[in-house]
Amino acid sequence: MTTEAHEPLVPQTKAGSNMASVVREAWLATATLDEVADAHTRQSAFMLVLEAMLRNRGEASTEAVIPRNGAEADSASDVGDNLYSTPELRGDAISSYLQIAREHVESLFAIGEPEPTLQLPVHNLSQGKRPATREIALLVVAARTSLGLDTFTDHIREPTEYYRKYDGPNFLSTLQKSDEFVVLGRPRTRARVVRLRRAGVAAAQELAQKLSAE
Repeated sequence: MTTEAHEPLVPQTKAGSNMASVVREAWLATATLDEVADAHTRQSAFMLVLEAMLRNRGEASTEAVIPRNGAEADSASDVGDNLYSTPELRGDAISSYLQIAREHVESLFAIGEPEPTLQLPVHNLSQGKRPATREIALLVVAARTSLGLDTFTDHIREPTEYYRKYDGPNFLSTLQKSDEFVVLGRPRTRARVVRLRRAGVAAAQELAQKLSAE
């Protein structure tokens, strides 16, 4: 009896080739997590980066569910809005993630809209731009993560500019050189994904608890 040799599966269409290329890029973008995260965290990061890349390229499958009114949906905003559709639910999620009392959440964040924004007084931040950037990043990434939202560098850059803590030449290096953050995506691109390492989660909780006690 003879058996057929199993040949590697390869994409047979242009769409298939494009998808394979995106998957490879997403895998490479998260490969550096091998040394700092467990398998579950790496898989979650890979899936989120892949989703973001597909959304940005507009290469999602034509078999996907058609968004409401035929418009392209923002996946991150839709997820947050569907799961946390009221300020109360958003407040509870942030409270649980940062381990602070529910009544303290709105002293740090505005949660009236689906995407939370910082609203703490500027004097609660460090005076130096680098430490203030770190504090802003910890709070922003933690709040967005608690609601299932992606955090891009622009989500951190905007509040640093608002609080006049933005240091352009050192903005990305502050995040990249910290052991509290992982910055994913292609180098030299403006919108890269920022995630918290374990140390970052602990630091965000400690900072939120400190600010809530003031």
